[in-house]
Amino acid sequence: MIRLLIIGLVSTLLLIPIAGFSSNVISNDIALIAVSFTLGYVVVPAILMQIWPADRRPSEYVSMEMALAKGLVSTIECDVYEVVEIEEFEDEGLHYLMSISPNRTLSLFGQYLYPYQTNYNFPSDKIRVFYNSKDGYTYGIECIGSKVKNIKHIDSPSSSAWDAGVVPSDRQIVEMSLSDVLAQIARFA
Repeated sequence: MIRLLIIGLVSTLLLIPIAGFSSNVISNDIALIAVSFTLGYVVVPAILMQIWPADRRPSEYVSMEMALAKGLVSTIECDVYEVVEIEEFEDEGLHYLMSISPNRTLSLFGQYLYPYQTNYNFPSDKIRVFYNSKDGYTYGIECIGSKVKNIKHIDSPSSSAWDAGVVPSDRQIVEMSLSDVLAQIARFA
């Protein structure tokens, strides 16, 4: 809802510059009004809605309760041995890489992690991740262990690392050690 209000406000604010520029090209008043309103209230909102898409959660399974009732909630439970926090990339949300065995690394990545920052035991040495098994939407995590004391921090990966696909996505379990995943990301720094 806020997204649509902001897009409407931006479109309205851009109407005056659009009309001013259009008046240099179009001399007919009716055509000027039609072109200005079409650009301001059709083209600009369409572009802004493409740049800022709506929430991608399917409306059928928005709530965890509905998914639970339909038997679509799955969990991943892991022991965590080492944690690396990756600096946030643009506004994509928090990103953590967690060593869950000597040769396996779990990636947790997204805005759903923000509320856990204030949790006294996040990141935890034992976690449970809840997600929708049909659409892949992550509902959240449960910290069921003690807080990991030594959390390493690294800078956000370069855009070339993202383009190369070496930065793991949310809930992805990489069959590599945490140090190997970090080395792979660092190659693109």
